[in-house]
Amino acid sequence: MRRYENNLKGYEEILKMKPCTIVLEPTGVYAIRSSQYFKEKGIKVLQVSPNMLSREKEFRGKKTDFYDAEKLENMVDKAKEYEYNPLRELVTLYLFLNDIEVNYRNRLKRHYS
Repeated sequence: MRRYENNLKGYEEILKMKPCTIVLEPTGVYAIRSSQYFKEKGIKVLQVSPNMLSREKEFRGKKTDFYDAEKLENMVDKAKEYEYNPLRELVTLYLFLNDIEVNYRNRLKRHYS
């Protein structure tokens, strides 16, 4: 199995393989950029819910990147096509940034207490 960085360089490496479809697990803000990038390049982007992945019998107790990638390719029939939804993505980004803010506030409280 080959790993690709979740950045422009990694996306360009994937494009060199000339894929017609990309299947991925939408993991919050980490999936937004890649989904949008490939969609803009004319590649069909399918997403398999993390909940659906974890419900699969063979996944129980083995939820790792390697197993995720291995099983994603067999779950294309359960995937939904990515549709850009700016509001949903802004909410996802807001929640992500809010979590970061809370973490830092808690650190500061512990440090100065």
